[in-house]
Amino acid sequence: MKITFLGAADSVTGSPVHGEPAAADALRCRIQDELGLSVRVPQHGETFDC
Repeated sequence: MKITFLGAADSVTGSPVHGEPAAADALRCRIQDELGLSVRVPQHGETFDC
């Protein structure tokens, strides 16, 4: 999966909700490691305002 489009943004606010917890955490790690962006995976059932 390409994630380079995220690096073009001045700032990104959001949380990956990509499938199962392990997949979401893997995506979080890639975004942090490859792009240096801060990412937090929400807990099951957690809600947030967009």
